[in-house]
Amino acid sequence: MPTRVERIQPAAVEKLPGLVSAVKGGRFQPHIRTELSELYAVTQQAQTRYVLLAKKSTAAPLERAEFVLGEVKATLLWHFEDGETSDEDIVLAQLAETHGSAQSHDGIAAALFDYAELADRKRRASHRGKQEPQQQPMESEVTVANA
Repeated sequence: MPTRVERIQPAAVEKLPGLVSAVKGGRFQPHIRTELSELYAVTQQAQTRYVLLAKKSTAAPLERAEFVLGEVKATLLWHFEDGETSDEDIVLAQLAETHGSAQSHDGIAAALFDYAELADRKRRASHRGKQEPQQQPMESEVTVANA
């Protein structure tokens, strides 16, 4: 007994673009069932990837950015602490004054970018004449700032 799919009349198939080649003599060819199952599986995988990406929070990761900013500030304070006032200490104080009240996404992003730039300058200065490390340590902070 033919299945419901196999009983589709050629006239109905002609109205559905793309199905004309699947029907020979008024019946679907046997391999169509396998092809449709494979197509369904691939479509479902793509849909799942889309849903998982699209359903992420649209809010910027402000809490994470504030945490990273605090860690960068603390690291720079520790790194520049030598008991003397240097140019780095002055720049750090200027950055603290400039970004001290940053609370918006843009303000925190700007602060992260500026502190990351200061850290990167210090890193480059400390590696002059040495081989550069493979990974740049401040790359993740700039990524968070650009988010």
